[in-house]
Amino acid sequence: MPTPNSTERGKRRFDFKGVLFFFVLVIVVYLLAQATPIYLHRREMEDAARAVVQRAARQQLDLDDVKAQLLETARQSSLPADTRITLNREGRKVTALIAYDNSIGLPGKSWNWPVQLRIEDLGY
Repeated sequence: MPTPNSTERGKRRFDFKGVLFFFVLVIVVYLLAQATPIYLHRREMEDAARAVVQRAARQQLDLDDVKAQLLETARQSSLPADTRITLNREGRKVTALIAYDNSIGLPGKSWNWPVQLRIEDLGY
């Protein structure tokens, strides 16, 4: 006869650890599903911005035109509408600072994920 503290096979369908593990796994998968597109859009923006800044430095393009190109690239990369772009030129060197905030959240809680890209090209 089993003791009161022993567990018999089939006594419980779900144990606490199994249910807790399942919920933690669901939350991790959900957060990864939220973060992966954000990371991919960041990489896409970084690659495209690097090409725009390189072209701006080598061809001595006007910074207003470069900013317009970067804003269009940000829109195409599905970045937030409040993306902030700062450009600086020192001689042939062009520096772009692109900053924006992404929001990742669970149904009751959200986190801001600040992203800041700094891209430089010496123009040579």
